[in-house]
Amino acid sequence: MLSSYALACGCIERKHYGNVQVTLWLEHGTYHVRAHDFEQHKRIFWDSFRTLSQARKCFSAAGKRLVS
Repeated sequence: MLSSYALACGCIERKHYGNVQVTLWLEHGTYHVRAHDFEQHKRIFWDSFRTLSQARKCFSAAGKRLVS
């Protein structure tokens, strides 16, 4: 789990669920969580948040959201 400082420095947090990759990153003061299916070449969702805690909830829930 990356810190807010690491995200501010440009690091990106990733999780893989089969062919789906979920990423969490910080850009211009906004946290982004995106899921992309590389087999079907499409974005599943892309949500933006003002706080890291909101973004982490989405990032953690992405597995349940994608598997169910």
